[in-house]
Amino acid sequence: MTIPYKYKFVLTIITLEIIFFGFIIFFNYSNTNKLSQDILNEKRTINSSLLINLVKTPLLVFDFATLDNILAEFGKNKGVVGVKITTNNNKMISESINDKNIFSHIMKEYKNPEESFTHNQIHFVDIFKINEDDTILATVMIVYDIQNTKDKITSNLNFILLIAIIGILISTIVAYLIGTKIMNSLTKLKQAAEQISTDENKKIDINIKSNDEFEYLANSFKSMQLNLILRNANIKAQSNQLILLNEKLEGKVTKAVEENRQKDQLLSHQSKLAAMGEMIGNIAHQWRQPLNALAANIQFLKEDYEDELIDDEFLDDFIEKNMKTIYFMSKTIDNFRDFFKTSKLKEDFKILKCIDKPINIIKPQLDVIGIDLDISGDDFTVNAIEGEFQQVILNIINNAKDAIVENEIKNGKIELETKIKDNKGIITIQDNAGGIPSDSIDRIFEPYYTTKEQGKGTGIGLYMSKMIVANNMEGLLNVSNVNNGARFEIILNILDI
Repeated sequence: MTIPYKYKFVLTIITLEIIFFGFIIFFNYSNTNKLSQDILNEKRTINSSLLINLVKTPLLVFDFATLDNILAEFGKNKGVVGVKITTNNNKMISESINDKNIFSHIMKEYKNPEESFTHNQIHFVDIFKINEDDTILATVMIVYDIQNTKDKITSNLNFILLIAIIGILISTIVAYLIGTKIMNSLTKLKQAAEQISTDENKKIDINIKSNDEFEYLANSFKSMQLNLILRNANIKAQSNQLILLNEKLEGKVTKAVEENRQKDQLLSHQSKLAAMGEMIGNIAHQWRQPLNALAANIQFLKEDYEDELIDDEFLDDFIEKNMKTIYFMSKTIDNFRDFFKTSKLKEDFKILKCIDKPINIIKPQLDVIGIDLDISGDDFTVNAIEGEFQQVILNIINNAKDAIVENEIKNGKIELETKIKDNKGIITIQDNAGGIPSDSIDRIFEPYYTTKEQGKGTGIGLYMSKMIVANNMEGLLNVSNVNNGARFEIILNILDI
């Protein structure tokens, strides 16, 4: 069950008051004896000093009448049962007794006492000497009623307790009224807040006239609601403008995306055509020797027939040798066809087998030029469009080949290495062509940017390679200059290790 705030407020006030007054009253009740003893000690000090000053002169001049009057007046003090002055021999000089029964009872029980003492926790007997220089003039005995002091203290504490109870009752009523007023204001503010949260545009009247913080808070609510209404109207107007703007932008973005798509398709087609030209040149080079061999074999076939060299064994050898040549040429066409497949479906493939296909096409040309191509490393599986990745490998190796030829590097060398590191597949292609100029290396992947002589490069090969690796394979393609050459690094996600 939830306790209303006003009752919590009242209970908090009552609890604090009970703790405060309870502590004070408990402390005083528990220290009644100490308080009575402190009052008695203070009274003893005052009375003894006063009595010594009053009776010393009458004692010195033996004015016993004055002495009796002084003791009679002194005995009228509240809490004093009696007072007695004796000589050193315990002979009575003067006395004033208010309660002779108590006084005589004490005197019978304690004969010739020398020091002050307490009698039955009710009376205290104070004994002190009156001296003049080094001479003792008399001994004074004052009997105090301790119980009287305790009764007065208890009476005062009971009065304080009564005042505390009345104060708690009054403060409880006041706290309840204040709590009710606060709760009513909070309830109105809560209802207003709930209505505003439900409908910000609905005008709400918060009627709080208390000339305090709650009225100020209510006015703040009204200002906040007005600001919300104005803000919502402004937001609605801006939203309408944004809708119109977004419709226009959507059309522009769609048009721009389509233009960029067409541009990328054109660049890809151009890159493919450039690679196709390179490949056709490589195929033509690869076919030249096999075609010459076929032509020679056919040319000498008639002479072999005339020399009667043709028999079954000769025919079998002739067919086998020429079929090997034809198979080699057919395999070259297959590699060329695989490289230019138009399929855009991603598939799993082994990286080393994929790399072998473009390498088999370009390696004969590298051998003729005198460029050594080394392939080494680990095999791993990736998921991508195989033909696109072969195009990347061919573009980078062709660039390395062109750089070696252009810079007239003797003993040209291209190293291709694959490895697995941190669950990533890494392919590095490094040459010894002298590296990429420092003013060009940061722009090497820009479209239509080339470091080759005019007419020898399109500037789209490396750009398309970057796009294929980054966008289609979700990988990275980086370049750097190392060991007197350029080093391209391809980082791909792999499927197995």
